[in-house]
Amino acid sequence: MERVSYIFPRLFRRYLPSLIIDTAKRFRLGIVPGLETRHPAVAVDRYEAVLQANGREWNGKCVLILGYGGFLGLGVELLHRGARHVILVDPFAKVDRQANRRLPEKYHPYLTIHGKNVLPNPNWITLVHEEVNHHDFSPCGPIDLILSSSVLEHVSALDNLINDLSKITDPQGLHIHYVDLRDHFFKFPFEMLCFDDRVWEKFLDPPSHLNRLRLWDYKENFTRHFHQVAVESIDRDLISFQQVKSRIRPEFLSGNEDCDCTTRILITALDPVRS
Repeated sequence: MERVSYIFPRLFRRYLPSLIIDTAKRFRLGIVPGLETRHPAVAVDRYEAVLQANGREWNGKCVLILGYGGFLGLGVELLHRGARHVILVDPFAKVDRQANRRLPEKYHPYLTIHGKNVLPNPNWITLVHEEVNHHDFSPCGPIDLILSSSVLEHVSALDNLINDLSKITDPQGLHIHYVDLRDHFFKFPFEMLCFDDRVWEKFLDPPSHLNRLRLWDYKENFTRHFHQVAVESIDRDLISFQQVKSRIRPEFLSGNEDCDCTTRILITALDPVRS
């Protein structure tokens, strides 16, 4: 019965028209926005703790946010804390005018007001609505920090993206990426691992795509392009994992339950490989 409770909503979500999904996201109808959208200052606090642990700070740095989702809040908060320039990258995002109008007055220097529209000031913010490898980032100067949260799990060609990002990272630059390894039908965090590639890709993979990569896959991909990589498990769900372990396909199991039941990871990467 639980599997039926999973499959039908998954099929419904896959074939739901994109216009309905976009409307639901915009008006927060049944879709909970991420921390960066709900509380950008808290999201920056979380990144800042990792920065400090690595002896870094925002001051004077050029920061790239991967997958900004159309909301300028995270970018302007970074500028407010001392970043020199912010690059907001998202090939699929439309600027969320409604959310941006709620940004407080303290961010005014970084924004341009045109009637009811709030637009980024290009002196401070660069918007990139194309793939990383299609854009020339050189006018922004060296990119010191590259950040993302709940983005990399949606990337199909992850190795290619990491390679592209490594090429635009300053030699002394730092990457911080939070990755959610759960099935995004969060009631069933490991259910997506029970299907072979053919069934998943043809019928169940949502329009936002979930690559189903595990902790060790991310470590392997980053290690190919950075000399220093740390992948930390920051959340586990052993109970949910054990409930479906017998049905999880072997390619998604390492044999180490602490690793296999991981639901969220933090990736930090330094010293990009230069060929």
